Amino acid sequence: MSESGASTNPQLVCCGGLAAPPVIVRGVATYAKWDSDLQRSVWDLLYASMTEGPHPGHDDRGRALAETHSIPGDDLVATVQGLALLVGQSAAHDLTVEQFQQDLAKLVADGEMTIEFLVSRYASVKPELRRGIQHAALEDHGNVFTGLNWRVQKITSADRGVRLDSDIVVLTLSYSDGGEHRRLTLQFTPESIGELRTFVARLSG
Repeated sequence: MSESGASTNPQLVCCGGLAAPPVIVRGVATYAKWDSDLQRSVWDLLYASMTEGPHPGHDDRGRALAETHSIPGDDLVATVQGLALLVGQSAAHDLTVEQFQQDLAKLVADGEMTIEFLVSRYASVKPELRRGIQHAALEDHGNVFTGLNWRVQKITSADRGVRLDSDIVVLTLSYSDGGEHRRLTLQFTPESIGELRTFVARLSG
């Protein structure tokens, strides 16, 4: 902080033009000091935590990584948190690769290889992170369709009647409900499948 109370941290595009929070500054600075092998291992851990969400296995991997490379566990945690915030905010704000590189250059004074590595990883992971952000935004307001399975079966007889001889399409819809995976199975007659086909044709047109 300067004498006026304003932050001296660089202003980043991923932060909406505001000063970078200390967690990002510290995380990137620490990451830049590590050798390339450790940087790659830390990125793998970061990627798993960002795409898979919290998982006990990530903690075990982090502890093993810290022990193998003889680095303080707190430094590893802070670095992963800082990088996760940097990459996540960059994806959320739809930063281009060039903009992400410009932000990194403000954070890393002398680390061309570090910048090059992180830029390449950001370019590859950004589409996946954007899809996750979109899914979360949809889930904020209700259930989200995630997939389907189907089969066709013939109904010949039932307690309500015989010689029905009708083909039925059974669709099982998978959806996410507040982070929980659920399924709903529906049965469709040929007529109702026709209605679905008409609906999809209108959307496609």
